Amino acid sequence: MLLRIGLSLTAVLLAITVGGPLLVTVAVPDLEAPPEVERILPQAKRYLAGQLDEFTAVVRYIGWEHRDRDDLVILMFELRPFPYVAADRAYLVSRCTPIEDLDPERMGGARGVQDFRTDAELEYLRSDAQPACEA
Repeated sequence: MLLRIGLSLTAVLLAITVGGPLLVTVAVPDLEAPPEVERILPQAKRYLAGQLDEFTAVVRYIGWEHRDRDDLVILMFELRPFPYVAADRAYLVSRCTPIEDLDPERMGGARGVQDFRTDAELEYLRSDAQPACEA
């Protein structure tokens, strides 16, 4: 058994030395999105990665929130920048724009969200402190 462990360890060290670090990335698919969001996801993911200078990041859609009274839309994402080990959370947000008119390039957003439910910026956007939408 010690010989088997020694050979396995030698093989791993040889692979790292000769071939560089071995990294296996599992591509986890987006969560299912409603049709009104699905249509803008490719553009939203590209825009978010570009705005964050993470062109090599894997951006995965993980949810959304919508409020009818002021058309608040929050698109939630998980980012995995190269080397794809650590994950970060980000969002795009819009208010006062009907869902059918959403354009990711005109949405605000942020990165580094720990919890979408308790994030201070999102709590403010959800609050009644927001001005009413113009008709």
